[in-house]
Amino acid sequence: MMRRLLLIICGAIICAPVLAAAILVLAVEFTDGGQGFGTDI
Repeated sequence: MMRRLLLIICGAIICAPVLAAAILVLAVEFTDGGQGFGTDI
């Protein structure tokens, strides 16, 4: 039980920044209209 919980926590720690970065990139692409970074900010 403890090992499974530790595995889930470690997975969340590893996945969270990757997921956040992917969401951020998608959000920037959508707000930009896909013309690179920082054009509409």
